[in-house]
Amino acid sequence: MKIKKPNLFIVGAAKSGTTSLYRYISKHPEIFFCNLKEPRYFSSKYKKFPHNGPGDYVADNFTIKEESKYLDLFKSVNNKKIIGEASVDYLYYYNTAYDIKKFSPNAKIIVILRNPIDRAFSAYVHLKGAGRENLPFEEALKQEKNRMSHNYEFIWFYKGVGKYYQQLKTYLEVFGEENVLIILFDELNKDVKSVIKKMMFFLNIDPGIIIDDHIKYNFSGIPRNKIIDLILKNRKLQHMSKKVFPAQIVRRIGYKIAEKNLKKPIIAEKTRFELIKYFTEDIIMLQNLVSRDLSMWLNQGE
Repeated sequence: MKIKKPNLFIVGAAKSGTTSLYRYISKHPEIFFCNLKEPRYFSSKYKKFPHNGPGDYVADNFTIKEESKYLDLFKSVNNKKIIGEASVDYLYYYNTAYDIKKFSPNAKIIVILRNPIDRAFSAYVHLKGAGRENLPFEEALKQEKNRMSHNYEFIWFYKGVGKYYQQLKTYLEVFGEENVLIILFDELNKDVKSVIKKMMFFLNIDPGIIIDDHIKYNFSGIPRNKIIDLILKNRKLQHMSKKVFPAQIVRRIGYKIAEKNLKKPIIAEKTRFELIKYFTEDIIMLQNLVSRDLSMWLNQGE
């Protein structure tokens, strides 16, 4: 029996729209994605378990560490041209590029890059909204090195995850520019249909397929009403609802309610300015690397 291996990897960056892109493109009939989003198999060897940040045990419990279990995720693949998975920490742990290349030599890589300042704050808001982060953003930034030394999971490294230059340079060197598709978060927000079409051409699959892109996935914010938030996260209630209504309708309504229940904090201007100074050198090297204008990331306004 031929072993079925993934040949498409969405590698990051975290909090940059990877979940939405993964959900959209997985609807294409020529693509199979494993049911477990973020198996983190290739990055597991670069981590020390267990992680010690609040709530980190959840990601740890879902991490696949054995090749046989990883391959089991793809055993139900039938006649699909593209077999994929999405683990957003592969970009941060960029040496995974070498492991993926050895495992799947002809793999295609998709990377989504977001303004590192906005990405950092989005990760913070995500953890804050989940009740895991209890510090103000500015204090959390100061604690980053301490959290690294205490073996927190990578999502806590608000600044470190956004240093894209070396991360992306490694993937480009290992796979070649022709096998790495770079998407900007701004492009995804502006015209998601165009981005999906670009992905189809990159993967050499039928670009005529119409994909529903109305649902926005994995948005961040702090719950206005904790009771509503708990109800929406109740798995038993979700399961019961899907018995009465079509699953797609339940998901769409649930996402809309969840999004309206979230308030979006704003990063302080002084903090943004300090982060711009921190990321400037890396952004300039990155834009030279990819030959894309990233000057908008250096503007004071969001």
